[in-house]
Amino acid sequence: MEQAAVWRTDQSNSPFALAFREKSIVAQMSAILLVYGYFGVRLWGKPLTSIAATGALIGITILMILILVAAHIAIRLNSGDQLTDERDRVIALRGSRIGYTALAAGVWGVLFLAIGRAPYDLLFYMIMGLFAVAELVRLGTQLFYYRWVD
Repeated sequence: MEQAAVWRTDQSNSPFALAFREKSIVAQMSAILLVYGYFGVRLWGKPLTSIAATGALIGITILMILILVAAHIAIRLNSGDQLTDERDRVIALRGSRIGYTALAAGVWGVLFLAIGRAPYDLLFYMIMGLFAVAELVRLGTQLFYYRWVD
């Protein structure tokens, strides 16, 4: 019971107060929406070469790292000590299980597109979008369990 009290050190009575892990999840979801949204809008409908695809992968990776490192430094500076308890582990596993289910369903869709000889740029967009959606499902599930399930 004492661990749970330490785990919730930065929460107040406000329903809008977030613990460290919840803030981390919100930061990750925001970064995914911003970065993948930017590249999706910027590249959508344009013919995709191997150089452009490689540049997009490198750009997405670098931007995600920079945004999330800065966000987690800011979150950590504004949050108290956090202990990981059994609830955190269970929530992480549930989120991963549901995110993996979304990923597996999407992989089947991509396989059908590949069998149908879809253009490579469409396959690239689908795989990148699938990865982003699966991560959003995983993180959204974790946030749901942290906020509304005890």
